[in-house]
Amino acid sequence: MNYSTAILLINPACRAIKAIYEPDPTDENRPRAKRTLFKTFDRSIKAGDIAMVPSTTRHMVTTVKVTDVDVEWDVHSCEEVKWVIGVIDQAEYISLKSQEEAAIKAFLKQRMYRHQRVMRVMGEAEGILFDLFARYQTSPGDLPAEWVEGTASETEPARARRIGNFIAGMTDRFALMEHQRLFDSTPDLR
Repeated sequence: MNYSTAILLINPACRAIKAIYEPDPTDENRPRAKRTLFKTFDRSIKAGDIAMVPSTTRHMVTTVKVTDVDVEWDVHSCEEVKWVIGVIDQAEYISLKSQEEAAIKAFLKQRMYRHQRVMRVMGEAEGILFDLFARYQTSPGDLPAEWVEGTASETEPARARRIGNFIAGMTDRFALMEHQRLFDSTPDLR
């Protein structure tokens, strides 16, 4: 007998609910959510509620979304049935989740995306692209032959567009090699 379900047999006030651990909705490769059985004395829990349950995470709790209430359970199942710790106010939950997401984004922006080393490398990379564009503008013969054909009668904006398209198609490595070929000094982007 599974002792974690015994209370469901002994006390009729205890109810079994099914809930899912919600995967990240933006992850297209997310696995189908597994429905898990929980137990509670709370009669107000309904399908769609967000409940807090024990977990093996760092904080020892996580949230689940209730899918069914007052469900049948298998007393012979080996799966442990855990208690629902409580129901979370959905408006407050959504507000807290958006605050948490904003804090993480602010942290990442300041400490990673806009970190001074990253910004230095980005500035040097932009400089390489500006150098290449200016060089190809003043010396179109430095472009590969297939990119020069038919440019004699081009307008200045059309030539700039052609050069921009050529640069946009470059890999990072090719842009560095072109810069090294055309200029005396190329920054080390590390």
